[in-house]
Amino acid sequence: MQDIVSIKDCYIVRISNKFFMVIEIILEVENAIKEEVVFIRLNSDEARRFMDIGV
Repeated sequence: MQDIVSIKDCYIVRISNKFFMVIEIILEVENAIKEEVVFIRLNSDEARRFMDIGV
């Protein structure tokens, strides 16, 4: 059985002194493929912790 949802990429960006985790998601259902990008707001401590582990 194939995964329906997979993460293509995940990274931290800084925009106007605000941090975001950007997650690129691929959804595959039957013959349809949909790519989405999700932004999650982070505070500076959360961003630092994620960057420390290689996100």
